[in-house]
Amino acid sequence: MNQNFPKNFTGWSFIAAALMLWGGWMLLPVHINIYFTPENILAIQDDLTLYLWMYRLHIFGMIITIGAMAALGTIFPRTPSRVLVNPGAAVISTGMAASALGSAFFYQFGTSGAYDLQGMPVEVIGEFVDSLRLDTQYAGCFMRFGRVFTGLGLVILGIGLWKSSLFPSWLGITALLIGIAAMAVIMAIPTNDLFYYPVFYLKALWFAAAGITILRSQLHLSASDQE
Repeated sequence: MNQNFPKNFTGWSFIAAALMLWGGWMLLPVHINIYFTPENILAIQDDLTLYLWMYRLHIFGMIITIGAMAALGTIFPRTPSRVLVNPGAAVISTGMAASALGSAFFYQFGTSGAYDLQGMPVEVIGEFVDSLRLDTQYAGCFMRFGRVFTGLGLVILGIGLWKSSLFPSWLGITALLIGIAAMAVIMAIPTNDLFYYPVFYLKALWFAAAGITILRSQLHLSASDQE
């Protein structure tokens, strides 16, 4: 196998994750803020196919992120910084998995509700969204904890990358700052996703930057890792 394959796979995985996370979210025709509303369901009905596929793309981006983090842990050299890089990647993966579970709720009930309630009066749609409020609280909790855990993982990973000296220092420092911002925003303002969006955009941008940096780096599996 080409010696550059592990590095290339890792770098392109980060870039693919960034594009899917950001692209899927940006192209969603409807963004749900905490709870569904009848207006949300009506808007989804107008662009049901786009909502369906863009939410799928967004969620796949979360899962690809988990794969990218696992790949990074695999190719990262056996240096003291690895004790921070691998746990950081694991915590990010946990956060992404939790976020994916929460997002799957909004994907499922957004699409199924819009499809099943085609042609129904607003009153019936209102009853449907009211029936989801308790379950939505659980889904929202998954997403908020997922964002906090992803932020914590970025802090740990950022410190590991910074201390490793294998990458430009800005890569670790920016991961650290984005992670702190993610935790601060979610814990300080847990009931309004609008405040988290700038952090989300920065996180996706960082994943893309990390992928490009990895592709341009000299990272290779060590001889002991290839055994």
